[in-house]
Amino acid sequence: MLANVRMFVFDMAGTTVNEKGLVYKTLQDTFKNFGIKIPEEEFGRFYGMQKTEVISTVVDMVPHVPEENKVKIYDKFKVDLKKNYMKKGNLEPMEGSFELFSFLRSKNIKVCLNTGFDQEMANYVIDSVDFRNHIDSVVCSSEVSKGRPQPFMIKKLMGLHDIVNPSEVVKVGDTTLDILEGKNAQTLCQFAVLTGEEKEESILKSNPTHVFKDLKDLHNFLKEK
Repeated sequence: MLANVRMFVFDMAGTTVNEKGLVYKTLQDTFKNFGIKIPEEEFGRFYGMQKTEVISTVVDMVPHVPEENKVKIYDKFKVDLKKNYMKKGNLEPMEGSFELFSFLRSKNIKVCLNTGFDQEMANYVIDSVDFRNHIDSVVCSSEVSKGRPQPFMIKKLMGLHDIVNPSEVVKVGDTTLDILEGKNAQTLCQFAVLTGEEKEESILKSNPTHVFKDLKDLHNFLKEK
């Protein structure tokens, strides 16, 4: 399989970055600070979505919340998330990430990241977990017209590396939106890992090509191919 693959596109939080689910915990806490409460069972549909889009969608759902609160909520979310990420042990590379990245690059396969973070937060996370010299490119949802499940981040990464055929690309993520993004981009495979906040039974509904316990499990699978 790998003989025909030129690029892997990995999600960040929950897939390659272990941030203890803080992005969603912080988002929920931020909403509560603005008097907005979202049941946990409803919040799951926002996993993997661009964070500004989550906030905009939620504010539009809640009556009597001013439109200008969208910017205020996002600004507070970013400040609080960075504070949480700065605490020791809250932001780490996912186990097996460096080994997998090295393996793929040894096969002349590009290792790319995409994310629902904006560029400022993505760069902070990448530098915090020391990914900078282990990846080839990163694209954020803020750099394209629409985030997941639309395919535009993957398409942008393909353009950066002169890849025309999406069947030379594999998408890896921990959410339904990651899998749908890969399908919408018509990638060769859409691999799910169970290291994020979304439950397996939920991810399975999107029909990923394969489901792995973690990146080490994925790495072992690829070594046999």
